[in-house]
Amino acid sequence: MKYHTQPVPSAKQVTPADNSLQIIGGQPPDISSFYGRVQELADLEELVTKQRCISLIGVPGVGKSALAAKLIAALSVKSQPRFDYFFWKSVSHAPLVQDLVAELIEQIQTVEPSLNFPEYTQGRITVLIKQLQSRRCLLVLDEFDVLFQKNNFEQRLEYETFFRRLLEDQHQSCLLLTGRVFPNEFDSLIRAKRSIQYLKIKGLDADAAMQLLAAQGLTNPQKCHELIKTYSGNPLELETVGERINYFFGGSTEIFFENQTTFVSSEIEAMLDKMFTQVLSKIQRQIMIYLANEIASNSQSISFIELLTNINQRDKASLSTSELVKALEKLERLSLLESIKHPITKEITFTLQPVIKKYILTDPQGLVHTSDTLPTLAIAS
Repeated sequence: MKYHTQPVPSAKQVTPADNSLQIIGGQPPDISSFYGRVQELADLEELVTKQRCISLIGVPGVGKSALAAKLIAALSVKSQPRFDYFFWKSVSHAPLVQDLVAELIEQIQTVEPSLNFPEYTQGRITVLIKQLQSRRCLLVLDEFDVLFQKNNFEQRLEYETFFRRLLEDQHQSCLLLTGRVFPNEFDSLIRAKRSIQYLKIKGLDADAAMQLLAAQGLTNPQKCHELIKTYSGNPLELETVGERINYFFGGSTEIFFENQTTFVSSEIEAMLDKMFTQVLSKIQRQIMIYLANEIASNSQSISFIELLTNINQRDKASLSTSELVKALEKLERLSLLESIKHPITKEITFTLQPVIKKYILTDPQGLVHTSDTLPTLAIAS
């Protein structure tokens, strides 16, 4: 089912439903066309009443920011609203912690103008927490994982302390984070059973994805389902391929599939460029290349034992079981591979999304098949 909402109020604009409700800070993304996510929204509406921090994690284009914006729109029209104020802030430019805290205080201080502004970061965080104690706020930090991708260890430590205080100090507000990756720095908070929930956002379900494609004029059920499978229900990827089918193939999915290819969007390509140059270890790259090659050959997911045995034989390496487990855990956490559990045997197998497989096999920037990985594979269609 397709959902329509009224535009989210701009910064410091009062909503019609309740003149105490405001959106402070930046502007959420447009959600005039929003598809599905009924269960995710219901779960989030419940979680914001129980958790102090919720993190939405997923690949580019999957709809994390749109889901957060839709949640705000839904909460803001409740007859008995859970929050007094909503704050939206994109942190994709990775501000220093002291600058971010100062901006949050300045924006929310329109509500509490009498609060003093300390010079040092920890004092500023204390002021921010007092604001979150006196008013019920939902703070959305969009693309928050960028804050932990800096090379400066001290800055990452400062952000870890910042989030730890927001989770450990008592207040009645909620922090909603969106990002591609759940930072390692949050693991200790989860183990300590702090009030934090981590949700991995996947593509749209088949019905919602069909609605999205139908809105673009693509109506062949069989071909549309193939598109949904290829792009794992990713809304941005489906919109992009739909636009190309309309532009180059006259809107005919039949003609497109006669000349079928898999498109890799600029957003996904940029993410994978960064992964293969800055994030992945030699072992992790080898796993990705091996999976892409095997799946291209036999279209089957690969078992853990097969991975362990064949990578060692192929590379004449001595990859240990623990090394492979850690590498697979990291790759799954980065949303680069998917695991499938057999319903009867419970055996775990691994596979790649077609878009990621295409990137690895074509290696558009020459970043995948470096001298310390496996030989270059055949070019995919």
